[in-house]
Parts: sequence; structure tokens; C-alpha cells
Amino acid sequence: MKAADLMPDEIVTDCDGALVERASAGDTGAFSELVKKYERLIYNTAYSLTGNQDDACDISQDCFLKAYRSLRNFRGDCKFSTWLYRICQNTAKDFI
Repeated sequence: MKAADLMPDEIVTDCDGALVERASAGDTGAFSELVKKYERLIYNTAYSLTGNQDDACDISQDCFLKAYRSLRNFRGDCKFSTWLYRICQNTAKDFI
């Protein structure tokens, strides 16, 4: 199957899957790409839950750190963005 035959979500998921695999194998550049891709989503989620910019920054950093440490636990049952979003929500709830 060619990328042109895939729906946009499938292309994103496939790209994330490759990045996650590389990051799990120790490629920090791949993880950096994931951070760049999702940093706005994670920050906005944290900010919407706390209403504070500094707290949102701290929660975002904690979220990405937890995700990095848990990459090997990502089974791929859902999109990477969904998994990361849930980590952010749980991190914010723990913070609050």
C-alpha cells in the first residue's frame, strides 16, 4: 500500500509508529520529533486543566518525561497522540 492510498490519520499513525519504534530503540532524535509534533497539544491540555501557564509548562515536561520512560509499554492499541494525551491528563490530575 502506498502513502497516497492511506487516509491522513493513517499516514500520521504510521509516521508516529515509526518514530515510536525508533525512540524506543534509543533514538533521541525520533523522540524529539514526537515532542515537537505534540508539544502544543500537550501544553494546551495542561493549561486547560490548570489555568496556569507555569503549571502547564511543568506538567508538559513531566508528561513527556513519563512518556519517554514508558515508551516500551506503548502497545499501539491506540494512536500515540491518544496515549500521550492520557498521560498528560493523569499528570495534571496528580499535580492538582
